[in-house]
Amino acid sequence: MTDQWITYIRNKFNRTPFFNFLGVEITSLSVGKATLTLPVTKNLLNTYGTCHGGVLAALADMVMGITLRTLKVRVVTVELSLNYLRPVKLGQTLIATAVVIHQGQRLIVAETKICSQGKMVAKGKATFFVTGPDSEADG
Repeated sequence: MTDQWITYIRNKFNRTPFFNFLGVEITSLSVGKATLTLPVTKNLLNTYGTCHGGVLAALADMVMGITLRTLKVRVVTVELSLNYLRPVKLGQTLIATAVVIHQGQRLIVAETKICSQGKMVAKGKATFFVTGPDSEADG
């Protein structure tokens, strides 16, 4: 993966409104692997005062989706499953990593681990449908 492609992916996602709304940051990118971080703010809490599960699901989908963009393909999420392992409190930082575990012609499967304070707080897997090559990959 070229430096130009890494810059493209970073710029593309850093301009995404939902990405910015949550406060997600890309901290690492390589072919088939990505890491994102997200500080847990009061706007991300549920009624129990812990990070809302939907935030974790969105972060899981984002980190796996960005991971697949490193493969220079466009994808849509077909299925996502996530196991919530422990609560995350206000002020903690989520660190989400993802890797590709299967790449076929039409379907790609990725896994994610989301950690906070050195402990895994969620683990997930998703299947993505390849809609085609990323037309901006070589431009």
